Parts: sequence; C-alpha cells; structure tokens
Amino acid sequence: MYSKRVVTLLLIFLLLSSCAFIGLRSIRIDKKGTHFRIPNLITAYNVDLRSSFAGGNGTENDPYQISNLSQLQDMNLDLFADYMLVRDIDASKTKDWNNGKGFYPIGDDSGAGGNRFYGSFNGKGHNITELYINRSPWYETGLFGCVSNNAYVHNITLVDNKVNGHRDVGGIVGWNCGIVENCYATGNVTGDGYVGGLVGSNSGSIKNCYATGNVSGDWDVGGLVGTNIGLVRNCSAIGNVNGDSSVGGLIGDNRGVVQKCYAIGNISGSWDVGGLVGSYKHSYSMDQISNSFYCINYIAVKNKHYVTPFGIYKTVFEDWINSNKSLNIDDYLFQIPGTNDYNISSVSDMKNMLQFGTFPG
Repeated sequence: MYSKRVVTLLLIFLLLSSCAFIGLRSIRIDKKGTHFRIPNLITAYNVDLRSSFAGGNGTENDPYQISNLSQLQDMNLDLFADYMLVRDIDASKTKDWNNGKGFYPIGDDSGAGGNRFYGSFNGKGHNITELYINRSPWYETGLFGCVSNNAYVHNITLVDNKVNGHRDVGGIVGWNCGIVENCYATGNVTGDGYVGGLVGSNSGSIKNCYATGNVSGDWDVGGLVGTNIGLVRNCSAIGNVNGDSSVGGLIGDNRGVVQKCYAIGNISGSWDVGGLVGSYKHSYSMDQISNSFYCINYIAVKNKHYVTPFGIYKTVFEDWINSNKSLNIDDYLFQIPGTNDYNISSVSDMKNMLQFGTFPG
C-alpha cells in the first residue's frame, strides 16, 4: 500500500503534468456568462497572450490588436477574446501555408462546440487580401470556421479570397450562429454542400453584408448564404452561382427570414434553382421573405431569363434600389375608382405587378 503522502505527491505531479500539457489558461467567461473554460489552479503556468498581438489585452474595452498575418492566425489561441484589426493584411502568403492547405480557420464545431469562436472581431473597415484556404475534406471552412451564438463579427472586408471546403463553407464564416454585420467578401468559394459567398450555413443573423464572385457546390449553394434558418437583412450578392440542387442567387435553401435583399448574376443547377432563393420548401418560408428581389433582366437562371419567385424587371428593380428599397404601387398600377382593386390590362401591367404580391412560382 502507498502512503497518503506518496499518493498526494503523485496526484500533484499528475495535475502539474496535465496542466502543463494543455497549456493552462486563466478562466475566460464570455460576455453573457454562459460559456467557460477550466480555471487555472496554478497561476505560475498562466499563458500571457498579450505579446502575441500588437496591443490590447483581449477584453471588450481593450481588444487584442492585429496588425499582421501571423497575429490573425493566432486568434485561435483564445477563442473567447475580443479582437480588432488595426491595418490592412496581405494574406497572399497563406497559399504556401500548411502544405498547400492554407489558412487554418478560426474556430470549429469540434469538442461539443467548445472550439467555436465566442468572442468579437472588429475589422475596422480594413482589408484582408488574397486569403487562401484549401481544405476539401473539412466542415466549417472560412476565415472563421464556426461562430458561436454569443459572438460578433463585423466590419470585415475580404478581397480576392479563395476558399475551398467540404460542408459549411463561406468566404467569411463557414457556420454562423452569432452576428455577422457590415462584412464584405469578394472572390471564389467552392465546396460540396451548404456553400455561400459570405456564409455557408446561417442560424444567427447577417446584416448589411454583400458578396461578389463565383460560388460553386453540389447542394444548398447561394451567392451569399448556402442555407439559412436565421435572419438575413439588407444584404446582396453579385456573381455566378453553380450547383446541382437548391441553388440561388442569394440563398440556396431558405428556412429563415430574408428582408430587403437582392441578387444579380447567373445561376445554374439541375433542380430547385432560383434567382433569389433556390428552395423554400418548408411551410412558412414564403412569408418569411419580404421586400427582396432579383432582377430578371440581369440574372440568367439555367441560361435563360426565367421568372422565378421574387423576380422583377429592370426598370422597377432599379427604382427599388434607388429609392432605398421602397416602392409605391400607385406609381405603377392604376387603381379602379371606388374599389381596392388595380387594373391589369397589359403585359407592362403584369410585369409591374410582380413586386407587389407574393409570386408563387
């Protein structure tokens, strides 16, 4: 039998060894206090990350400052911290990183969600140029792999990015559960399923964002979002979208809320293909899309200018854009005196009617 002293020393040794192995960190509790990591029991093993960044201490009032590409990658060192970009970043070197796999996405959904990004990132309007990610077997692929429901990602501009993954693939976020706001992505995004120019899968909110470029995949492929069960508001996508099923200029498959959005580009696929959304099969979904359109004249669906749901013609589309996404039916149709009905007497009237009612397809 071992003495109590020997057992105690052995336990202390094991504790020290395991703590040193995982790189002990002080407790990090997110802003809403709903997620935490194991606190340090031995403060001598604390890791001070301030030297890894250009300044700051990772808090909301004093976020870590990112001024170069290595610091951008080092955000994976603390997924609960707050960050801000302090200058433009040339990410072209990522093409040669990790044996051609490129940049390692910030956060993912492994470890029962414990590896998601829970903090905040403020791009401060700076550009990240030529980010390269080539991880075809991967889920949650993008600048951010997986963003938690408590996280806030905003004011980011990706220029000429190239992102390739398997499922949940987006230019800025692979899978978003949080808030993505005032973000822009230009470049090419490819994958198999849930592929979007900005976000692959969205169950959070996306506001005031746009994506331009080419997006391709097999299923649930959209110019902005691959699949949406959250909120997409005041967003747009301009570019070519190619897939097999559930392919849309803005969203591949929509089961959430879409407001004040539009798409322009060429869309190709086999079935469930639309200028704005590819599929919206679930009950309630048509009502969830409001004041959102694609321009029939500007978008070719399956190589033809089809009228798919939420399509309107050039003149009205441009009026809608220029009037801050607001239209008055009386400017386009004649109301029959003494009634609530409008007179439809020409092809032009039929075209002008599209945007003032839900078009069933």
